[in-house]
Amino acid sequence: TQEVYYENGSLSTEATFIDNLENGTEKSYYENGQLEDEIPYSDGKKNGVENDYYENGKLQSQYNYTNGNRNGIEKEYYENGQLKDEIPFTNDTKNGIQRDYFENGKLKDAIPYNDGIETSLILKRIK
Repeated sequence: TQEVYYENGSLSTEATFIDNLENGTEKSYYENGQLEDEIPYSDGKKNGVENDYYENGKLQSQYNYTNGNRNGIEKEYYENGQLKDEIPFTNDTKNGIQRDYFENGKLKDAIPYNDGIETSLILKRIK
């Protein structure tokens, strides 16, 4: 296990390596000790769900990885916990309908992607 510390002595990052490749869950922390992110690795590649957190401890984002590539629905959240956006990925490329939301939870827009290319705008709202 490799550990990195802030100047004040608090833990910044911890990660496990096997044969010089990162394996297991890497954890990073804010200087106040609050968890900043958790990133799963397998043989040096991101594999699984990465969770990032605001300094207040609330979930900021979730990214799904398979063999280092983003796959599945990526989600980001406002600091109040409300969903900010959902972005579908296939092999690191936007594929499907991206949905963005206002902080009050209402749908802001829906944008379809095909192999990373925006194909048209389905819906756009202004507050």
